[in-house]
Amino acid sequence: MTMITTASAPTARRSLRRILLMRAATLRRALNNWIASVIAHRERQAAIVALSELNDRELKDIGVYRGQVFQTLENAAIARTRHHRPCLNQTQLIGD
Repeated sequence: MTMITTASAPTARRSLRRILLMRAATLRRALNNWIASVIAHRERQAAIVALSELNDRELKDIGVYRGQVFQTLENAAIARTRHHRPCLNQTQLIGD
């Protein structure tokens, strides 16, 4: 009976360690996503300011009309999000 108890202790520790690593990875991902969204928001604000300072002729030179500035930036943000979306699974995050 003692053998069963001592044999399961390392297994329980490994399971606990694995759970803690998975939770840490989830927390890290959530924090990274939040920081990325704050940075993206600030970049959009800066782009809006920069584009709003251009006159109509300069906007036409880059192929954007004044009424399309917000939609153009939104489309660019969506495309950037699709391009940079990570494709990691749980085993890659915890190093197994």
